[in-house]
Amino acid sequence: MDDDGWQLLPKPAKRLKKLTCFDKCIFCQTGNANLRVAKPSSLEKVVSALKQRQDEVSQRLTPNDLCHVEGKHVLWHSSCYEAFTSKQNLQFSESKTSNNPVDVKVGKRGGTLFDWSKCMFCRNATRKKDRNLINIVTFEACSTIKESVEARVDHQLLDVLQSVNYDLIAAGGKYHKACHASYVSKVNIKRMQRDTSTIDENPFDEAFNQLVKTITTEINNGKAYDMNILLAMFKKDFEKLCNAGESYMKQKLKARLVAHYKEDLVFHQPPQQSKPEIVYSSSISLVDIINAAINSPPPDTTICISKEKMNASTSEFFDIYAVATQVRQE
Repeated sequence: MDDDGWQLLPKPAKRLKKLTCFDKCIFCQTGNANLRVAKPSSLEKVVSALKQRQDEVSQRLTPNDLCHVEGKHVLWHSSCYEAFTSKQNLQFSESKTSNNPVDVKVGKRGGTLFDWSKCMFCRNATRKKDRNLINIVTFEACSTIKESVEARVDHQLLDVLQSVNYDLIAAGGKYHKACHASYVSKVNIKRMQRDTSTIDENPFDEAFNQLVKTITTEINNGKAYDMNILLAMFKKDFEKLCNAGESYMKQKLKARLVAHYKEDLVFHQPPQQSKPEIVYSSSISLVDIINAAINSPPPDTTICISKEKMNASTSEFFDIYAVATQVRQE
């Protein structure tokens, strides 16, 4: 008997801390060919972010874990790293822990406020008497939702994700279990894509199909484009079809490209975040890129593609050696 009562049942065992697998991305804990090795300067940013965040990653990963990795490489996806260390996302995380939530505006033109206290899919607090809202606490969940949004070409929800830099953990994203299951279901996504494909094409669809016809052969032959050029080509085709200009975001065009090409394209983000992503075929191996970089002239005697202003009207494209130069400069 203790001073404050009796222990009638055995004490529950202490919950073991979930371990981090360093052979996978330390954030989302998934592994694929797009993993990158962390640099010391980048690790310092992660350590600083760990001290500010209170999420699933900070619960299983401490600064000491990154300082004592026993000679192993620390790996991550570029998108996971950017989302975890983003100053904007850290501000969301701090506002959440201080019980001072921040309203997020969706889109640049709509000015609509998104209510993060409700299900992000049905936009309601209750769904068929289900009041249980599940918090998004893993980067794997964020990645799954992002992939589903892009596959559905859901422009409205894509604006929401962009407004929080795709970090639904820091933003306090929630959902009903049934809503989430329905939204990310591959069967439902395929059915939706099949249904929308039967609808008469609008000018956006026609312009996109024209873009695909223009670039597919070149990409298959080992050429690469940057997203600024692809967007300019898309806008030009659109203006020809409807004789009117229309603003269109790169992320929306990227979502269409991902939905069409699926795993056949690679979107490479140069070290300078202000530079556009480079798009090329996933059939190009790392060995091809390295060989192209070795055989290409040094950067000081070559016009760097990051400084080269391309005219989209001529449908110019980058050779793979230019992509290799970008990768080598990292």
